[in-house]
Amino acid sequence: MRQIQDILRLRFEMRLTERQIAGALGVAQSTVHEVLNRADAAQLTWPLPSDLSLLELERQLYPVFRGRPRQRPEPDWSAIHRELQRPPVTLQLLWREYHERHPEGYQYSQYCARYRTWTHTIEPAMRQPQRAGEKCSSDYAGDPMAIVDPDTGERHSRFLFVAMLAASRYGFVEAHAAQDLPHWIQGHGHAFAAFQGVPTLLVPNNPKAAVWHADPYEPGINRTCAEMAEHYGTVVLPARPRKPRDKGPVANHVHRIEQWVIAPLRNQTFFTDGALQQAIQTQVDGINARPFQKLDGSRVTWWETLDRPALRPLPPTPYE
Repeated sequence: MRQIQDILRLRFEMRLTERQIAGALGVAQSTVHEVLNRADAAQLTWPLPSDLSLLELERQLYPVFRGRPRQRPEPDWSAIHRELQRPPVTLQLLWREYHERHPEGYQYSQYCARYRTWTHTIEPAMRQPQRAGEKCSSDYAGDPMAIVDPDTGERHSRFLFVAMLAASRYGFVEAHAAQDLPHWIQGHGHAFAAFQGVPTLLVPNNPKAAVWHADPYEPGINRTCAEMAEHYGTVVLPARPRKPRDKGPVANHVHRIEQWVIAPLRNQTFFTDGALQQAIQTQVDGINARPFQKLDGSRVTWWETLDRPALRPLPPTPYE
């Protein structure tokens, strides 16, 4: 505080410039400039009042240090992450809305940095916001289930077709007798019906039934698959080979299906496809309704508020 008094004395009594004061006291010119600006804002006069103590001088020049530090209002990062799924919304727009409500809040760079820090508290597959209604990923789960013939005891494999909307992580699962083209087409038609709409892009994990040439730039799409996409008004964009990020969301969902559907039902015996599908649907409904750990809501609530309104309408009839 003695240095502040010297700066004021040299300025108002000795009439020195800011550069001369900085040289005389061995401080930065920016420091001199800041002190003089603060003195002007505090309406201090020279000479200083005789009863003005050094502590009171500090309080007048630096009021932000008075008492406890100022607490900036913390944004609801979960709600912000959810809003970023909506097609026209950007982080800059959300910051502007936040700053209009809280002018004393974080500046844009701090706002972005704190949001990035927060995203590391949620699972990696959900860190990158996905546009609502844009993508639907699909794949087959690795381990098949089975139905048993009640007369012969013979077991027949059933492969789990998995589809998931990228923004809400809302999932669909169906048991298929084979991983061929007719079942693949059927699975997507039933998934669209369950989603109550059609996404803009289909991102399958390069199934042989639909993709005859897995190329990163010009994948060869099966003709029937292309016709199905045209019928529903969507586009097939297979996951690129050796690009884990393309497969990340659905790969995580497949793993979740193996843990929460296949594993819990492993000791049950099913004699019909209907009984198996009903048991699978019960487990999938539980997954979709389970609250997120680090985010507000669940897959169902995100589907209802984000994905479903943004999906394209279903055609009058399913593709055959």
